[in-house]
Amino acid sequence: MQIEKEGKTIAYYNAEGMEFRKGKTWNWLGSGWENLNILIHRGKSIEFHGEFKGHKFSKTFRIGDTVEYGSYNLIYTGDIIGIGEKTVKVKHYPNDPNSRVSAMKLDEFIYRNWDLDLEKISEKNLETSYYI
Repeated sequence: MQIEKEGKTIAYYNAEGMEFRKGKTWNWLGSGWENLNILIHRGKSIEFHGEFKGHKFSKTFRIGDTVEYGSYNLIYTGDIIGIGEKTVKVKHYPNDPNSRVSAMKLDEFIYRNWDLDLEKISEKNLETSYYI
């Protein structure tokens, strides 16, 4: 892995071996990731691209974009309110000033959002809501 920092920009190349959690390598990501590159513009955006189990992907998220932050029966989404060197902060209910905020480590953020499709999430949540 190679790390380059210049001002508020951080680039991680071949990041599939990164350690963010007390010596553990990519808890959320597991295996199957190749050529994972991450470009972070602190306070502005996060870009990442690579390949996961044969599926190529390239994503860019900015402050204010809607992303997945969790799931149980439903998939939970919220808006990005902060992007840092090692975390992305997501506000659970954007219109509620007292809403909870999750600070997601990069590995969890990438795992949950590498194939983000908000339309599919909406359809799945609607169907699941009939059964819970």
